[in-house]
This record gives sequence, C-alpha cells and structure tokens, in this order.
Amino acid sequence: MPAGVLPGDFNFRSAVGGVSATTDSASSIRPFQYHTTTRGMTVHIVGDSVSISTAPVVFNLTLTVADTEYSQALTANAKDFRFRCRTLFDVRYAWVAGKVAAPTAPYLTLPTGSDYQSDSNNLSSQTLYLASSEAGVVVEIEVWS
Repeated sequence: MPAGVLPGDFNFRSAVGGVSATTDSASSIRPFQYHTTTRGMTVHIVGDSVSISTAPVVFNLTLTVADTEYSQALTANAKDFRFRCRTLFDVRYAWVAGKVAAPTAPYLTLPTGSDYQSDSNNLSSQTLYLASSEAGVVVEIEVWS
C-alpha cells in the first residue's frame, strides 16, 4: 500500500472529514480506525489547545547505598519526564514504595545504557522509587511541567 493511502483508496484528509489541527479544537478530538488485519492504524486528531510542557527541572539522585530504596517526588503539574543512569548500571524503579530495595513485584528494570521516557501524562503528586545493586549510582531525572 503506498504511503498516505488508506484501505479503500481514501486518503487521510478525506477519511477524517477534511479537518486539520489548525481548525479543530480539543473538544473535537475523534479517532479514525480501520481493521487490525490491514495494519491496525488508529489516528487521533488533536486540536490546537493541547497544553505543551515548557518548564524543565533536572534532578541528580545518588543511590548511595546498594539495594536501598530512594525516592524522587515529581514536580507539580508534571507532564513529561525521562531518566537514565549516569554511571551505567541497571536501576530498579517503581511507582509504589517498598518494591525496589529487595526486588518485589511490581517493579521495572532500566537496563544499563537505557533511557526511560514518558510524555503527555498527568504525573502531579507522583513519586518515583529507585534502587540499584551497585552503590553510588547517579540517576539523572528530567521533568517537564
């Protein structure tokens, strides 16, 4: 199938009724879907009133003692964030206290050399819990509000 052509020879513009991001509003967000066996595409038309993150805050959290839980509260109105281990070790993380020091589900692992990024969320009042099997690990956290 050529790029830009949907099943049934509909181009994107006609398939969604000719709307554009410059004329739509957030109240008119609507999905367009077609059958999952024909590539499973879902497109959401989003208006121009979407709030954009503009205020970055950086945290450098040192996990001083191995297998000990450390926490970082995210900023008020946090929408996007990413983190990575500056010192190239695996880092365990969770959104619930008491899960990462002695690994207990549910927790996740950020592998050595990887970044974790999450955007377009409402992360206000959330706390990230972190631990590593190595002492002295530094985790770089970037939060956007």
